[in-house]
Amino acid sequence: MVDPSVALGRRPRWIRPTQVLVAVLASIVLAFRAIRRGDAVRHRRWMIRAFAIGIGIGTIRLWIGFFMGAGLMSLHDSFAIAFWLSFTMHAAAGEAWLRAAALPPEVRPAEAPRQDRAATAREELG
Repeated sequence: MVDPSVALGRRPRWIRPTQVLVAVLASIVLAFRAIRRGDAVRHRRWMIRAFAIGIGIGTIRLWIGFFMGAGLMSLHDSFAIAFWLSFTMHAAAGEAWLRAAALPPEVRPAEAPRQDRAATAREELG
């Protein structure tokens, strides 16, 4: 049997959901700022991030069911691992979707088809 406290460290249980809440709220605030500026494309991208992270909450139960059904872990032991699997899996899927989807022509830079990723990230945040 795997002891999740060894891999994840011993922290109060409320820290994990708080980290996800901060990520979702940050995405929503950035989406709100984008739409207030009239930037619907970036608003949509931030809302996709918020949705991807938020929908991961429902997937926690699937992972817990898998771990318990396979006899790998108890409910208590499987929660932390299921939480992080769901959170990271959906956050990564949302980012992969956004990186695979091309920006509309009016948002793309005129000179180069691809800017460096750091500059693109700064533009999205700012």
